[in-house]
Amino acid sequence: MKIAKILQKIPDREVFKLPFNRSYLDLLNMYWAGNQSEIIDRIGSTVENFVENAQKFCLYRLWIEVLSSLKDRQSLNLLKAHFSTMAQNFPEEIEWGALLGLAHYELDEVAACKLYVRALSPETSNQYAAELSLLWEQRKSPTPVDLAVLEKVHTLSDYITISSAARLLLQAGDFGKLTPLLQQVTKSFPQSPIEDYFASQLACEKGDFSAGVQHGQALVSRFPDNGEYTFLLAYNLLGHGEISKATKILEALDRKAMQGDPDILQLLGYSNLLMSADNTKCKEWERAKAYFKSAKTCSTEANLPSEFVDLNIEYMRQVENGAPDYTQSKHWFRTLGPSQFAELMNCSESQLGILFVPIEASQGPEVGDIVFFGALVDAKTRIGAVYRAVGRSKDPKVGSTLIVELLQRFAEHSLPVEFACDPEGVTSKLDAETADQLFAAVGMDSPLADKLRNPQIVCPVWKQMAVS
Repeated sequence: MKIAKILQKIPDREVFKLPFNRSYLDLLNMYWAGNQSEIIDRIGSTVENFVENAQKFCLYRLWIEVLSSLKDRQSLNLLKAHFSTMAQNFPEEIEWGALLGLAHYELDEVAACKLYVRALSPETSNQYAAELSLLWEQRKSPTPVDLAVLEKVHTLSDYITISSAARLLLQAGDFGKLTPLLQQVTKSFPQSPIEDYFASQLACEKGDFSAGVQHGQALVSRFPDNGEYTFLLAYNLLGHGEISKATKILEALDRKAMQGDPDILQLLGYSNLLMSADNTKCKEWERAKAYFKSAKTCSTEANLPSEFVDLNIEYMRQVENGAPDYTQSKHWFRTLGPSQFAELMNCSESQLGILFVPIEASQGPEVGDIVFFGALVDAKTRIGAVYRAVGRSKDPKVGSTLIVELLQRFAEHSLPVEFACDPEGVTSKLDAETADQLFAAVGMDSPLADKLRNPQIVCPVWKQMAVS
């Protein structure tokens, strides 16, 4: 392969023969324009005349990013071997080890990636080591990661690494740090679309789809061949109610995706589902089913999560076959740790509407069952929220997950429940006021009322509630 020949030509040390900054900016312009295949050829010709300064790593980081987006595992493995050699030859340059860890990360080689995260943990003042650490933490936890490590980075100059940091800041909702970071990037890279890109994503997060469309159109007008920007515009158009326009854009993107893109297929399924208005006899309904099925297949083959696809598939199944008989629901209790319970009680309800809870494949609630989330607070057990199980899914990272939909959160005052252990499990004693509040949250037609008004309910963790 061409990449193998290029890597063989790279000397250990050689003065760069071309103006590096100009070359890097040219490559970034190709990256923003979505010309990924051209980037590969250009990077190859550039690294043959390598540079002896810190900026050389920017080329390699971009190379990793582009190969990953092209799903070129073979070339990533060749690049990984090159990083390994350079790390052995020049151990004083910790960037080689960090780039090797990032290559392992993109190849989903979990054990190897973990080793490099641990080995580089004292070196997080380096931007690539910090990025690897943050991406690893993000992979381990579905909740926003602690970004304090960014404060220790001496120089944050690589565009791809900065973009990773910005995504994590957006996910964490740390807009106070995100905005000045984006402004600084624009000063360093005046042609960068990064402000419009993250403004469009932020608009999505806030539900301001009109602003999202505006920023998305600005991106697409400048870079019409960048599929990511076009997808983001389509997403905002759907949220803005322009379903037909969004669908046409997505169909064009799907035709360009040679092997099928699960994100595009999922959004096409959703747009057709919206157009069907739950009419199970129309062509849009059948198209939605076909798109969701393809999205599920592509996600499984790529070892990617498919929770929202599964959620939509379950919704369509219920529309066709009727919703579960909630009068026959079972009732379950789940104990949360202190940090999980604090997040449950403090996050906005828009963030808690749908949760994906790890669960054993053959145990726990089924679709239609009721789930109570609680925790031990100040030596007392309290119930914070009531959810209904609406589906099951399988995440390649965490295994089987239960999809639950929020019915009621008791945000101001979680409800107290007295628990005492007995041979059969955990017995809760509810006063009449607490029972009435829980009953109202679940729904007046639920048989849970009689159980809750009974003074004793056995509810071990993830075990079915039953009257003792």
